[in-house]
Amino acid sequence: MMDRQWMGRMLSYAHKEKLWRRGSRILAAVSGGPDSLGLLLFLDSIREEEGIEVGCCCVDHHLRKESGEEADYVGKICLERKIPFYRRDVDVKGAQKGGESIETIARDLRYKALRDVKEKEHYDVIATAHHADDQAETVLFHFLRGSGAKGLSGISPKRDDLIRPFLCARKKEIEDFLKDFPYEPCHDPTNDIPDVTRNKLRLLLIPELLSYNPNLVETLSRTSGILREEDHFLEEEAKKAEKRIVKGESSQFARANMERFSYCSKLCRTSASSISCLLLKWLYMDALRMPTAFAICAMEVASYPCTENKSNALSKIAFLVLPCSTILLPSCMK
Repeated sequence: MMDRQWMGRMLSYAHKEKLWRRGSRILAAVSGGPDSLGLLLFLDSIREEEGIEVGCCCVDHHLRKESGEEADYVGKICLERKIPFYRRDVDVKGAQKGGESIETIARDLRYKALRDVKEKEHYDVIATAHHADDQAETVLFHFLRGSGAKGLSGISPKRDDLIRPFLCARKKEIEDFLKDFPYEPCHDPTNDIPDVTRNKLRLLLIPELLSYNPNLVETLSRTSGILREEDHFLEEEAKKAEKRIVKGESSQFARANMERFSYCSKLCRTSASSISCLLLKWLYMDALRMPTAFAICAMEVASYPCTENKSNALSKIAFLVLPCSTILLPSCMK
């Protein structure tokens, strides 16, 4: 008996995050494993109710001898359930050059293949089966690398043409959902070997951390959501600040209203660190198109601890970039 309460929770999450609308054409990325197979069967189960169209794309990376059979298996399921099926083959080992990892190359080729199918077959979005356990793993991965708020915000429910309907679900819940169907998911034994960093986190570190906090996955998912909302808010506010401060344009640069900029600098001395972060985000946006000197200044300030008063750093930018009554900002917000 299908768990209607769980499915209702998944639908509520999808509606809240605006992952699709009636008439949307969704291409599910399916490897045949429990997570992606569960996603395919979930989308197929709700397509009439939600008024969506569902297709399936299986990308064979040819890294294991069983991968071809697994792609055929997914194709048979789609044929049985009348789901449009697309198979793509990529040569991961042949594309490996330099020091790039197999995992990185496989991911890049996979998403390229998925997007090729999406464009050719006129789908609106690509659905992947990332879930709450993946989110916890991703947050820890970025934390260990010393990432900032954007990295610690983890996987987004919706980004560009990608949606993640299962991001609020635990892996075990997906496996329980699969029990209502007569399909045995495929198993990739390489996921059980603690060799690469992600596998070590999932197999070794997270089980240990769960002994300290049994609700670790939910806690990290909640934290990532908070940081994602804060980062989005700061980005939107930075765009508004740019419109308020910049008053004119001159070729590659935009001239800032010094009076307004000084006012923002005073706020840094009296308000929470988020005001400083707001200004820094504005200065740092689209850094690749900044003049070299300005980029150096912005990166220097960005490296300061968030608790430190940023007003002196902001003044340093003004003095280093242009020693006069106005500063030049890159017109990178077009």
